[in-house]
Formats: sequence, C-alpha cells, structure tokens
Amino acid sequence: MPVVDPEFLLAISPLHPKHEAVTRRVKELENLMVTDTCLLWLQALLAASGKSPSQARLALLTLRQLLEELGVREVNTISSEVLALQAAIMARHKLGFFRSLLAASAIALNEPLLSDDTSYDMVAGLKRIPLTPTDEENVGGDTEKTT
Repeated sequence: MPVVDPEFLLAISPLHPKHEAVTRRVKELENLMVTDTCLLWLQALLAASGKSPSQARLALLTLRQLLEELGVREVNTISSEVLALQAAIMARHKLGFFRSLLAASAIALNEPLLSDDTSYDMVAGLKRIPLTPTDEENVGGDTEKTT
C-alpha cells in the first residue's frame, strides 16, 4: 500500500505534466494511501502560493473527492513517535521539514513511498517507488536505500 507524495496529489489534475503517470500508477498499484502529513504539506503549499483560505478549502475538498474516486485512502500518522523520527531524519539526512515528515510517516506505516524525489533514497528503512519509471526501470520497479 504505497504512500503518495504531494507531487502525486498535484498531478491528479489533467493539466499536470505527470497526470498520465499518476493515472497509470493508480491502475498498477493497489491501495494507495495519502497521509495526514502529505495533506499538511499540500496545505502549506497552497498557503505559500497565496491561496486564500476559501480557495484552499475548495482545493482540498475537491482533492478529497478525486482521491475517493481513485480509491486512495487517507491515513493518520502524526504522533510523538513520528515527530521524533522526523527530527532524526531531518538531522541525519538534511531533508527539509516536510520531506522528513513524509518519510517518517511512510516508515511508521512500513510502506513504500510513491515519489520521483530521489532525495528519499538516502533514508534508511524507506523504500521509494518512482512515480514515473525511467526506461531503465521496469514498470512498478522501485529503489531502496539499505544503509
């Protein structure tokens, strides 16, 4: 049950360049999940881009409907344990706040992360599945950092 990253959420839009990849991945992979930490990250992106609270609300409600239609379920992961793990990942790997928080959520769930962001590859215990596989990778292929 892979955990999705914010790029997946943005690429649900048919106008996004990776929309076809997202559509393909939804069909290939079962039981995709979006964590509360990923949704929090998206909320912060909306605020940082200048969206008003009412625009952010509408975007999130629309997203929720699209996720339900795609069969992507929301899961809650925020806990003191996840926050402590986030801090450790942030310090050890120099990932930003939200990247390390999303990595901690995926690790806590013991699930891979569906993302094209290779910065996750350095995080021990986190398996990454590319959102858009390259020609060298098979469809559904993944990379895993074992150190």
